[in-house]
Amino acid sequence: RSDQMARALQPFPALIYGGGWDYLSLQGQAQFRPAIDSTHMPELFASSRYVVNTNPFFCHGLHERTAYGLVSGCVTLTDANDAGQEIFGDLQHYVSFDWAGGLPALQDSIATLLRADNDVVAASMAAEARLLQHCHHEAMFQSFLEVVRHAREVVA
Repeated sequence: RSDQMARALQPFPALIYGGGWDYLSLQGQAQFRPAIDSTHMPELFASSRYVVNTNPFFCHGLHERTAYGLVSGCVTLTDANDAGQEIFGDLQHYVSFDWAGGLPALQDSIATLLRADNDVVAASMAAEARLLQHCHHEAMFQSFLEVVRHAREVVA
């Protein structure tokens, strides 16, 4: 799915971080950047305006990229899931998408993301309040266990 997202981001001014993209040449404004150490993530999110996350394994939880993006005040686009919708669905800077619509639907979601008018400080405070209210270490651990269980099923 990361591949699909990279292709969807091609026409937009996006920086895509990570390795292993040698096989894909971008034909638009998006650019690949090397992976960064996770200790630099807070700086990266603090200097960003938008965050795009893809992680379909988190059906009932929240990936830290989504949380970092939201509490940094970024407009954040991520896979739709029940937990995200329940906690952040009414926040203007939380944009979710469904993979079923393919590339055109993804690009529509990205265009929505780029049009969002966002007060960074207010967005950050709203997301932090939601995280403190709804997200606990136990819930994050449950999401981790969900990924582990899925991996076991795939291997078995």
